[in-house]
Amino acid sequence: MRGEQRGIVGADSLSAKPRPFRVYSPRPMPTFYDRFVECAARWPNNVALELQRHDHLESCTYAELRRRAESVGRWVRENGFARGTRLALFADNHPRWVAAYLGITAAGCVVVPLDTTLHAHQVAKLLKDSGAAAIFCDAKHAVIAREATAGTDIGRVLMDPDRMASDAAPDQWMANLPAIFSAGTAEFRPVASASEDLASLLYTSGTTADPKGVMLTHGNFLGEVEAVFNWVDIGPDDALLGVLPMFHVLAQMANLLLPLVKGSRVVYLETLNTTELLRALQERNITAFAVVPQFFYLIHERIFQEVEKR
Repeated sequence: MRGEQRGIVGADSLSAKPRPFRVYSPRPMPTFYDRFVECAARWPNNVALELQRHDHLESCTYAELRRRAESVGRWVRENGFARGTRLALFADNHPRWVAAYLGITAAGCVVVPLDTTLHAHQVAKLLKDSGAAAIFCDAKHAVIAREATAGTDIGRVLMDPDRMASDAAPDQWMANLPAIFSAGTAEFRPVASASEDLASLLYTSGTTADPKGVMLTHGNFLGEVEAVFNWVDIGPDDALLGVLPMFHVLAQMANLLLPLVKGSRVVYLETLNTTELLRALQERNITAFAVVPQFFYLIHERIFQEVEKR
């Protein structure tokens, strides 16, 4: 126990003087972000993330991902978001989603990933429930984010301004990710977090009742990671295919937490269909693929539909 005082007095004999109390201050447990930084230092040029588009491939190395994450962390701190502040993510799978997630974590804040299928009134309800101070969103979900935050002090950060309509008013946004990335890390240093500090606030799907916020600490994350590695191990030679949405807890574990503490590569798909899925499996040297059982049924059905058509 941190700072525990051992009050057991030892003596070689009844006449011996009692030994002084010893105060134990063990080294704090590392966090997920600490483990990611270790990987980035060890394998800086290894590809961390890939996005398979229809006509080209985007990639990001561990060194690039760390720089982007700590640029986000620098922006978060400079804009007065104190340690423990809740910051929401409302966007599709993309390397920038991961950079924002890592940056929020590095700044000592709490990530609130939101289901991208939610409507504006549902997003507004979860933003209020979580106490989020800002929301990072992509162009695809910008209209919903604006409606959900209307009349509030919640800030908005646009993740992909190049995909917004040209008539979009820039003053609607606190900042955008490309500009944050370009500004760099400056003198930013990751905020030290304890294992019991809150890392993420995940909401249940709400299929049987209103979504409930699940509070996960840094210790929870690393505990899960270590538990999985007792069963299966991955490393720098592995590539994981990420098809589940990143607001899903399984996706965060399998396609973010596990690979990024082992130097593995994660491949996301811009468009999820059978053609792109099979192309990724064939071309991206995938060695691991984590999805829910229903997904395999869907793949099976679509493949046999294609067979019948041909």
